[in-house]
Amino acid sequence: MDCDTATELLPWHLNGSLTAAEQAAVEAHLESCPRCRGELAESREGWLLFGGHPTSRQLVGYASGDRRNGGDLIEAHLDGCTSCAHELALIHDSRHRILADQPRSRPDGLRIAARWRLAAVAATIVAVVGISGWLGSRRLDAGAGQVAARQRVDELEGEIARMQAAAAPAAPVGERLESLAATSAELAERVAAGERQVAELERQLQELSRPRLNVAIADLWPEGSVLRGPGAAAAAVPADRGAVTLILNSELPDGAPAARLAVRDAAGRRIHDLDGVRRDPDGGFTLSLPTASLAAGVYAIELYDRGGQRLESFRFTLD
Repeated sequence: MDCDTATELLPWHLNGSLTAAEQAAVEAHLESCPRCRGELAESREGWLLFGGHPTSRQLVGYASGDRRNGGDLIEAHLDGCTSCAHELALIHDSRHRILADQPRSRPDGLRIAARWRLAAVAATIVAVVGISGWLGSRRLDAGAGQVAARQRVDELEGEIARMQAAAAPAAPVGERLESLAATSAELAERVAAGERQVAELERQLQELSRPRLNVAIADLWPEGSVLRGPGAAAAAVPADRGAVTLILNSELPDGAPAARLAVRDAAGRRIHDLDGVRRDPDGGFTLSLPTASLAAGVYAIELYDRGGQRLESFRFTLD
């Protein structure tokens, strides 16, 4: 492990969240690197100075007499932190109870089992500290002590979750292959649907760019027209021509500020919105509208001024 990697891992080394392999690699590097040991000392001092709390693992080591991992800073922190002092007391109590149950001596043949039991003792102390710290925090005043105890429980629960995830069996290879095959088929279908849509749009674009014969033309008068009367029926437009040219016989006075045009379908949804409306020399407006993609029904064409005020409305029936 190089110095850059070790320095990046120092914050996680301090809060005890590294994996066992990462922790061992960092500690091995620190033993041989004075510069990184200095970085660790500065990081630990700043961490505790700005409100960081020792982890349960660090407090267990401190209670066991291990002062290598910032023992002087932990001792200074304990003087001003009721929550950590309470947790350390729980560690001492739990450690004494567990060690009291262990035999005073063991045969040489059981040294391996003894080392395993010591590891189990440490793990048990951490678990007892987490649970007891949470129970003890219920008796502390609301504030830093309760928050710190809750953080200890969260640390332990996170560690348990990571261990369970690591121990969970992987899905059988056959099931994973079937899942990947299903996902691949779904993606292929989406790609094919997109290609069909693009092909349809290209076809429509080509049709629009070609000259058209027998294009339908329809005269439209505004609703409530003075010339046609208020009860005039909407003009009928054939749908099989592909497009229609609509002549909007506006009755707006000269100089009326018509600027925008909108087309709405039978449900009132706006399907086209066009700017830059200009009058013809005879005072009306024209609109060429493709009809191939429109459903049969009654459509409305609305003229607006620049402020969004509707000026006139025209209707036609597509059948």
